[in-house]
Amino acid sequence: MSRFYCVFSSVLLLTFSVQAAVNISTTRVVFNHGETQRTVMLVNDGDYPVVVQSWVDDGAPEKGPSQASAPFVVLPPVLKIQPGEQRELRIMTTGKGLAQDRESLFWLNVYQIPPEMKNAPTGEKVRLTLRNQLKVLWRPKNTGVLTEKSINLLSFRYDGGMIHAVNDSSWNITLAEVSFGDYSTGGIVVLPHSRSMIFNSVPPERRNNTINFVVINDEGNRWGFSAVVN
Repeated sequence: MSRFYCVFSSVLLLTFSVQAAVNISTTRVVFNHGETQRTVMLVNDGDYPVVVQSWVDDGAPEKGPSQASAPFVVLPPVLKIQPGEQRELRIMTTGKGLAQDRESLFWLNVYQIPPEMKNAPTGEKVRLTLRNQLKVLWRPKNTGVLTEKSINLLSFRYDGGMIHAVNDSSWNITLAEVSFGDYSTGGIVVLPHSRSMIFNSVPPERRNNTINFVVINDEGNRWGFSAVVN
């Protein structure tokens, strides 16, 4: 699962059908122990050239490349992709300074800047910028690949009207969907050896009921699970 933002500027209120020109070959970048470089392919499926700026950070959407703080280098940091062209990004790291007992999570930002477009009736120029964020996962020596068995280390607890997902594993577990009776949500990352609040204002009689959830794996595919809320 990746995140997507768009920003546009104009002196007029306009309506757009937003679609990224540059498509990305993956939904996440995984570094297993000993790997120092990964590649991501970018393809411009639009009919106009696009300038792309890329960097890795902690995922805060308000931050730009000048505020980035992560032990990763992206090359080239800025490139121009012509219509129909395919280009390669290289993400590199030594893993120095990262936790050795759990998976570390960062985000690859792919910021697309198309040329200015003219609004025909008025001649006003409009620039629409698109920003994708993809997970970058770094795994230390004793943390292998995420498997379906790994999800047994994820549990759900009821506490004071709230349901928390409790992750006792060394992996960042992405919950694409969670449903519990009439409650539903998604797009939640539960960090290693931590808990995240999933639902609140849940009546106590709902405790011990079944919760259904979907996990995104390393390939970007989905695994479905059920568990009892304790």
